[in-house]
Amino acid sequence: MKKLLTLLLLLPAAAAAQQERIVSGGMVLDGGEVRTPTPALAMKALLEPSTPHQRPHAPAVAVLRQRYDLRSAVELDAMVEDLVRLVLGSDRDASLRAQLALMGAGQEAGHGTRHPGAVSGLIRAYETAQASEQHANPNLILATVFYAGEEGYVVELLETSEQPAPCVPSGDADTANRCPNRSSWCDAAMVLHDRRHEAAPPAGVVDRLCGWGRWILR
Repeated sequence: MKKLLTLLLLLPAAAAAQQERIVSGGMVLDGGEVRTPTPALAMKALLEPSTPHQRPHAPAVAVLRQRYDLRSAVELDAMVEDLVRLVLGSDRDASLRAQLALMGAGQEAGHGTRHPGAVSGLIRAYETAQASEQHANPNLILATVFYAGEEGYVVELLETSEQPAPCVPSGDADTANRCPNRSSWCDAAMVLHDRRHEAAPPAGVVDRLCGWGRWILR
């Protein structure tokens, strides 16, 4: 009886430890068992509903950073491509999770080894979204590029992109340059301004050219 009581007292602690392994380590709960993530399991976790003990993007970060297992460049590159497709897809939750996965895999800090291809994938996703206008908010992708450690890319984008003409409130149906203004310069300006970066243009300039304050109402 005493042993049974002791076991019952230990069960909550064991469950908490198991959940901590999942949350902090990017492990996955598969078939009731905690497993080391594979690319397939990580992509499955990325698309599943959120749970209190699982960050959906964490297993993908663990795989790309090779936290538990070494993987071939071909395998990692294929996973990056899958994540880029999700970033550019129409499912906003999946897009955000894929962005977080690529950002986490590309940052210098973190367990394992950063995967430089992750940041390259994010940049490629941003440039594709900006050029094709298939993504509703390419500036959000650019923000993850910044947080992944590529602030130099964002600053260079601002410096090399052409400043747009001042935008016109969207109520004027005759203008082709409605607010908010969609342009690479505006994307970079807003990201840098939001992060209070020294290269950011003044808020008044960003609002006049881009309709910056109106983006939150979009």
